[in-house]
Amino acid sequence: HAGEPPPTDQPSPPPPSESPSTSGGGGGAADAEISASGAQFSADSLTLPAGAKSTLAFTNNDAGVQHNVAIFSDSGYSTAVFTGEFVTGPAEKTYDIPTLDPGTYYFRCDAHPTTMTGTIAVR
Repeated sequence: HAGEPPPTDQPSPPPPSESPSTSGGGGGAADAEISASGAQFSADSLTLPAGAKSTLAFTNNDAGVQHNVAIFSDSGYSTAVFTGEFVTGPAEKTYDIPTLDPGTYYFRCDAHPTTMTGTIAVR
């Protein structure tokens, strides 16, 4: 035992990164999460906090297909309050959502505006 080095089975902490990780774990990196698969959103309703900037983690699982998340203040999708950049799948993007007033908002994928839609409750 005399010549053995001390055990080093303690993993070292990962280095800090520029962007928050959204891969598994405790979550909490984003205020809301949604994904696209088969040209459909994983959810048709989201909740975001009112009166503060928020983040939306978006995962596009459709290989070679562009999707985005755009948020509108009206159900006719005429007044955009946020338009996320398109993401070609498979890829992930965290959108920085501006401060929104309490209320109901509407979201869609601008590439698939009739099939990929939903509502956002801001409270």
